[in-house]
Amino acid sequence: MSENALFVYGSLLSMEVLEMVIGRVAESQAAELKGYACYYVEGATFPAIVTERGAKTPGKILNDLTAAEIATLDRYEDTFYQRTLVEVQSGGESILVMAYVVPDTYRYVLSAKSWTWEDFEQYHLADYIARMRGV
Repeated sequence: MSENALFVYGSLLSMEVLEMVIGRVAESQAAELKGYACYYVEGATFPAIVTERGAKTPGKILNDLTAAEIATLDRYEDTFYQRTLVEVQSGGESILVMAYVVPDTYRYVLSAKSWTWEDFEQYHLADYIARMRGV
């Protein structure tokens, strides 16, 4: 297990967003999280993951994060997320890392619409970044 690694699957897949949040682009590697589905948060353009049998969520592992960067990411994420230990697949290996997950008690914050990076990048990323910059 890597205590300074984090599986990301939403807006933090954007290196520009990541740099705006933690001040740098962390080393990363492609990964997949099985047993979790990714949905839009109701009324928002960003996603959250929840446990769901047979589902899988693509993303990245951010490596070598500092404790200060993880604390910053904790503040960036909404209060309904819970940083949880998960097992992801990357490069043929199973790796234990942390991920921001919506516990079942907060499942109601999710819409029924699946979230994908491709849709977010095409339709929402530019506006998301503009809002982060306060433009």
